[in-house]
Amino acid sequence: MIVDKGQVVAQWGDVTKRVKLSSMRKSLVSALYGIYVQEGRVDLSKTLEQLNIEAPRVFRRLQLLRVIHRVLPDPEG
Repeated sequence: MIVDKGQVVAQWGDVTKRVKLSSMRKSLVSALYGIYVQEGRVDLSKTLEQLNIEAPRVFRRLQLLRVIHRVLPDPEG
């Protein structure tokens, strides 16, 4: 099921069945970033700070300076 701004835009399969997706986030985010990298819209060599990505307070200063390609596969990133 794909939901955009509270509206279902696509669904397939049994959407009432619960599926455990504990490790899905990293794969999905990496795939989505891959599209922007291929289009030249995101430079993986830049830091989160250089890209003006606002991070939660729990991020340490060091994490803000990490380059994007190091954050994507990080289970804490």
